[in-house]
Amino acid sequence: MSDMMHSYRVLIVDDDAVVCAFIERVCIGLGWETDIAANGEEALAVMRERSHQIFVLDVKMPGPAGIELSRQVQKYEESPAILILTGHAEVNHAVQALKEGVFDYIQKGEINLEIMEHALQRAAEYHENRQRSLTAQREREKAFQNLDASNKQFQAALDLSNEMILICEARSGRIQDCNVAAHRRLGYTREELLSLTIDTVDGDFSRTAWDAMRERAFSERVDLQEKIYFEKSGNTFPVEVSHSYVCLETGERITVLARDISERKRMERRVILFQTLVNQSNDAIFVLDFETGGIMDCNDQACESLGYARQELLEMNITAIDEIFASGLSWEEHREEMRVRKSMVFEGRHKRKDGTIFPVEVSLKFTVFAQMNFLVGIVRDVTAQKQAQRTIEEAKLVAESKSAKLRSVIEGMEVGVLVANENDEIAEVNGWFAEFCRMPRELIVGRSVNRIVRDLADVNIVGILDEFKSGFAKRENTLEAYINGIPVLLRFQPVFHENLYRGVIVTVIDVSELVGEKEKAEEKSRFKSEFLAKVSAEIRTPLDGIVGLTDMLLGTAIDAEQRTYLEMVKDCAGSVVSLLSELEDLSRIEMGTLEPERSDFCVREVMKEAIRVVATRASRRGMRLVVRGEDVVPPVLYGYGESLGQILAVLCEDAIKHCGGESIILDVREEERVGERIRLGFVVGSELPDDVAIGVEGDKVRTDYPGMDVRASLLQSLVENLEGELWMEGVGGSSARICFRAWFGIPEVRGEEWGVREPIGLKVLIVEDSRVSAMVAQQLMRKLGCHTTAASNGREALQALRRASFDFIMMDIEMPEMDGLEAARAIRANPAMKDVPIIAMTAHVMQRDREKCLEAGMNDFITKPIGEESLRGVIGKWGVKNDMGES
Repeated sequence: MSDMMHSYRVLIVDDDAVVCAFIERVCIGLGWETDIAANGEEALAVMRERSHQIFVLDVKMPGPAGIELSRQVQKYEESPAILILTGHAEVNHAVQALKEGVFDYIQKGEINLEIMEHALQRAAEYHENRQRSLTAQREREKAFQNLDASNKQFQAALDLSNEMILICEARSGRIQDCNVAAHRRLGYTREELLSLTIDTVDGDFSRTAWDAMRERAFSERVDLQEKIYFEKSGNTFPVEVSHSYVCLETGERITVLARDISERKRMERRVILFQTLVNQSNDAIFVLDFETGGIMDCNDQACESLGYARQELLEMNITAIDEIFASGLSWEEHREEMRVRKSMVFEGRHKRKDGTIFPVEVSLKFTVFAQMNFLVGIVRDVTAQKQAQRTIEEAKLVAESKSAKLRSVIEGMEVGVLVANENDEIAEVNGWFAEFCRMPRELIVGRSVNRIVRDLADVNIVGILDEFKSGFAKRENTLEAYINGIPVLLRFQPVFHENLYRGVIVTVIDVSELVGEKEKAEEKSRFKSEFLAKVSAEIRTPLDGIVGLTDMLLGTAIDAEQRTYLEMVKDCAGSVVSLLSELEDLSRIEMGTLEPERSDFCVREVMKEAIRVVATRASRRGMRLVVRGEDVVPPVLYGYGESLGQILAVLCEDAIKHCGGESIILDVREEERVGERIRLGFVVGSELPDDVAIGVEGDKVRTDYPGMDVRASLLQSLVENLEGELWMEGVGGSSARICFRAWFGIPEVRGEEWGVREPIGLKVLIVEDSRVSAMVAQQLMRKLGCHTTAASNGREALQALRRASFDFIMMDIEMPEMDGLEAARAIRANPAMKDVPIIAMTAHVMQRDREKCLEAGMNDFITKPIGEESLRGVIGKWGVKNDMGES
């Protein structure tokens, strides 16, 4: 204590010199040094020069008082122990000073040596304790600073790690600390992660496993585990985890070190995939030691192809397998060659475990990996390929032999021949074709057959070849074309072997002579047809007068004998008309111009017209003509109505000639209906029971219909146009009947539109240069209730149309001054008359004549001789007024 006291310095601050001297003597007696100041300002000046451990301050003195001075002194970091001197009246000030940090106070009235010395010693002790406390505090602060720095260094070290580090409470698993890599990889902030337990991120966590791990970590056993960790988002990723135990002042901790092994797992999967692909390869794969030729690795195919187990191969050298490396040059020489060439492909022979040899194709490549040299060999068994090559060579020899035979066969043919394979390449061509096409054989063979045919004949045969290749067409196809201006016939014959398309044979036939003969024949046929048409037209015009006048006479008051004669005249005329029609149709068949048009027609009218044509002939034989069933079928059908009428008329006429009985029945029945199509069956023959159906088996005998005289060809053509069937049947020993069936369309038209309507009141202009034909037409029109006006040519017709209006025009074609076609065009040129129906009255029945009429603007045509029913039909179709008086 004396050593400590000797080191003290006391600052005495008092304006009373006696008091200062007394306190100084006490301090000297204690061995302390002193400084004296009479007021606060002097005291502050002394403090700036020296430090003091004890202050003795008077409460009241000039300048800053003791209380104020004490406050200033206590601001210093190492402030002294302060004693306050005070009188009795100043005790309150002293108490206030104690509250503000002053050590003690002494009353001046009680001061003596003992009290002063004791007070000073207590102040020194207080100062000493305070200094020790400050020192300890500084040391603690320094320790805390060092610890904080250490923690920061530790945290910085943790954060530098790329691996996730989690420090967890050993028992609960609560996360106490983590590094940046951990909270970033897991998707949390640091604060979020420190509020969780380890089971939040550890997908494989279980309490039992955690406790077992803690025991292992406590015993300092390091274990590595693969686990699945959860991100904050819920996604998972694989980790490799190790745990370590540490005991801190704050408790036991488990340090979790987790490494993200996602990339490693991806690499492992890639390696496994690569190994799988290598093992699944159809080629044998070897990895060889570059220096020795030892087999370092191989795939499953290598083992399978050679018959060794993998371990057996890994103990072998390539020289024991490959004959090339087993003989000739040493391995060192082969190795140096590979070092220079880097890679090579060659054919070799490999030896299996059982000693058999097989051919291989080897692809060898020099490779450097991890500063080590390797050879990678891919070996393919080419046994099948070699066999295929031999087979191909043998087949090639056979093909060459067959090609030579084929060439010798086609070379002597007097037609052009091209032979193309399945790829459309021309494989063979004969000399006739090359000479005919003016091309050398070398420029033809090997080219596309389509290209050659297109260039020479301007014909694209891709569609034909495609049909052959698809198997859709297997029969030959024939085209007409021109090569170098010469007409030829191209015949394409597909070649199939075992139902597979193998190519095509193209035959080129020069048909120039045949074409010339055909043209001559066609010219003769055309001349004959034109002559027949002209004769027919010349005959039809007077026949029109004969038939018309006969009908007119039959309508007058004549006796029975006269009526008989007139009916015979009419019958003969009808026969002539029928014969002319058949000859004209036959002529059209020969010319290939018999092309009837499809249109809507009334079945009832067609059947009645067929009966009317043969009515006179039947009457003369004492037969009745009866129509049945027309009311049980649709009134209007779509199809070849004109052809149907011709067929029924011919059948009725044949029935009159060859069927017995008093009546001839024309019967129609509906046989089948599919959608908008209907099949009708017609029967012509003697009267039969109503329950006898068409085509029903029983006691009837069905035979082909032979046809009669010149009608056979015509009838056959008409039936083919309708795609129908025609035959004869004999029923129950009675007379035969003729059967016919065909399909027709059902149009969207109301039956009432085809009802019988009388043309009463129509104003009709008849344009006809023949006085007889004009008189007959006028008489028929008047009989139908029409008002008629006559004109002898087209010019007079135009003048009549300027003077009056007409509902209907009947126009002859061949007339002087202006014919019917020119007149029709002139009428149609007038907008006011563009809707007036114009019907041609023509003796020309050829299709081209009818087309000219329609092109000129006419609506329809009627063939001479004109009958009442045909006239009624055409007027009913185009000119009948309705109940309102509108046409």
